[in-house]
Amino acid sequence: MAVGRRPNWEGLGLEEVGVKVERGFITVDKRMRTNVPGIYAIGDVAGQPMLAHKASREAEVVAEVIAGHKAEFDVRVIPAVIFSDPEVATAGITADEAKQRGRDVKVGKFPFVALGRAIANADTDGFVKVVIGGGYIGIEIGTLYAKLGSKVTVVEALPAILPGNDPEIVQVVARRLIDLGIRDYADVWAMQLALVKERQQGDIPDTLLFVEHPHVITAGRSAKRDNLLDLGGTPLYEIERGGDVTYHGPGQLVGYPIFLLREPERDLHAYLRNLEEAIIRTLAGFGLHGTRKDGWTGVWNAVAERKLASIGVAVKRWVTLHGFALNVATDLGRFAAINPCGLDAAVMGSMAGELGGPVDMAAVKRGMCAAFADVFARQFD
Repeated sequence: MAVGRRPNWEGLGLEEVGVKVERGFITVDKRMRTNVPGIYAIGDVAGQPMLAHKASREAEVVAEVIAGHKAEFDVRVIPAVIFSDPEVATAGITADEAKQRGRDVKVGKFPFVALGRAIANADTDGFVKVVIGGGYIGIEIGTLYAKLGSKVTVVEALPAILPGNDPEIVQVVARRLIDLGIRDYADVWAMQLALVKERQQGDIPDTLLFVEHPHVITAGRSAKRDNLLDLGGTPLYEIERGGDVTYHGPGQLVGYPIFLLREPERDLHAYLRNLEEAIIRTLAGFGLHGTRKDGWTGVWNAVAERKLASIGVAVKRWVTLHGFALNVATDLGRFAAINPCGLDAAVMGSMAGELGGPVDMAAVKRGMCAAFADVFARQFD
């Protein structure tokens, strides 16, 4: 193996043993064997691309061949990167090539803005595409996407390219429900906008986001300034959803459906009633009787008449964003900073408060997911 601008095989005595060299590279087959039995070549001396991880894979192939296995080296499954700014990485053959081979290709796409690691690194430009077809899995990463809106070729590669089945990658293919844990409001707002664009283009399926936000107040298109009382340093975001002002914080399950409303579903009043219905069914699973209230959007506890869930949505080209906030174990005192949805803060309640004990957030999420599947006729993997 050699490193540098060109392969350095001089002085190895190849001529003496008859190893064949063409155009400056040692000739090898797919098992990295030279024309002389028992002699193998890997790395830069064995041909393009001259990459360290390509040499590592070649070494693995040689070890497997020597051990008697039927291993072969395929350069197409080696990740490659174009060192532009931003960078573009690819691996495998194109989707068109896969289709020409008769494979039923499926594509999943996920923006970096939805990845916790990307947000933590403050580097959310870009996306990953995953292609499944004919028993193959492939990935492609292109940070040009977010800046230029360009679509780089979808690629395909062997499953070995995904060591350990990285859950952030597998999620792109296998999941339509994304649980974000606790995440800043601004990050998730940006994520929603990116996902809406992806859904409009048909690049992703209907997606349901679950999240808890750190303390934050949001004001919708109908917000009245008089309903902002004493924010006390709590961040305020003026956003494109309908409705007035509300509070989000820990212990509150917030759900953002990124759904393309189908022809029979294109009635926004019906969509709001369906959101309420999903929440009502979730509450019923915990022994709480949820109900609607004439003239208001949201869900109340029918017994105590406390408001347990608020709803505010937006729709762009029939793709929904924003959604609902269900008070599971929320600090209700935080609502005193505002008149939530124009109401007195005292009207707000929580599941834990109504039940008189702790409520398992994970169980609420499972119930909500099942309710959404039933009400909206969408299966969440």
